[in-house]
Amino acid sequence: MFERDLLERLFVEDQSGKDYICFSHSNKVWLIPEENCEPALEMYQPSTIKGKVLKSCIRFFCKSKIILGKVGVYRRKLSFHSQIHSYLKSIVNGEEVYIAAYMGDTTSKQNNKVTLQIYNEQKILCYGKITREPEVLENFSREIDGLKFLEKKGINNIPKVLGEREVGDLKIFVQSTNKPLRQPVRLEFGRKQIEFIHNIVKKTQFQVRYELSEFYILVQYLKDNAAKLGKTEEKIILSAVKWVETYAEEKGLPVAFCHGDYTPWNVYYQNGELNSFDFEYCLRMMPAYIDVFHYLTQLSILGKSNDASETIKLYESYQGILKEYMSDTDVIYGCYLLYIIGFYYHRTDGDCKRIGKQLEIWLELLEYLLKENERI
Repeated sequence: MFERDLLERLFVEDQSGKDYICFSHSNKVWLIPEENCEPALEMYQPSTIKGKVLKSCIRFFCKSKIILGKVGVYRRKLSFHSQIHSYLKSIVNGEEVYIAAYMGDTTSKQNNKVTLQIYNEQKILCYGKITREPEVLENFSREIDGLKFLEKKGINNIPKVLGEREVGDLKIFVQSTNKPLRQPVRLEFGRKQIEFIHNIVKKTQFQVRYELSEFYILVQYLKDNAAKLGKTEEKIILSAVKWVETYAEEKGLPVAFCHGDYTPWNVYYQNGELNSFDFEYCLRMMPAYIDVFHYLTQLSILGKSNDASETIKLYESYQGILKEYMSDTDVIYGCYLLYIIGFYYHRTDGDCKRIGKQLEIWLELLEYLLKENERI
């Protein structure tokens, strides 16, 4: 029905079930309760014109089977997994809730999970994640441990772990949220976005030998596979690795907790303060402030559709404020680019065609940094 085994474990066609609006876009799937569908549309944040038109059609014509059919949206009567439903109700004190679901592109094992939004008439109550994929289970454990670690360190404006449970071969993890309804993604970067990471760095930073950091493991993996990317690409990567490792040996490379996917899409704003979520790729020993460069780069490439030269201009325009927080911004940016290239190379099992355009930009940015620092 959904071409997703996991979704079909959770949602079953049932004529006595609730009416759901079901649609897919870019090989991703959403299931949204027809009744009170507006809060559930918070899960769908399209960046393309086609996606925005689709969202508007769902919003304004959610009860029109004919119009929805023309844009590839269909309606189903569905019942949700009874045991998990009961568990979710227990977390929100027995309140009757709506449950919406999202599942990403499962060509990557890392996306073989369902994200649930649990909400009532007024607000989003919490989010749940469900999987049975071993690799994703590792991410769940990492996120749970990371959130608890940050809470002990006194970090605010992050989710709290509300519960975790196994139901058969399924694992569910539930976390809190204060996300306001209908808040658009803000494609902005500045002191507020840097300060959030600065606060984490202050409370989690420490010195460790480079060879003992998680970053070192990732760099070694990239070194071992750089030749598979091509001779030019290998030269850029190995030059960057040598630059970073020399710097670490001579000056040290402080490490800190890393969110792992800090972007405009994984933050929201409440009472003027930035809140962040989705910590499933967090790490404990990564170069301090590396998250800042992920935010800036993804904002540029994905948010603003910038190429490498436009991303470089954006980076240069913020160097003044960045240097208030770190002395060697080029080095930390270089660390980030090595990390993100290695991360996606591993995630796609070496199939770089799936990240072709972004990979080109990351390599161009890395080459720019090397030339600026006379390392190539």
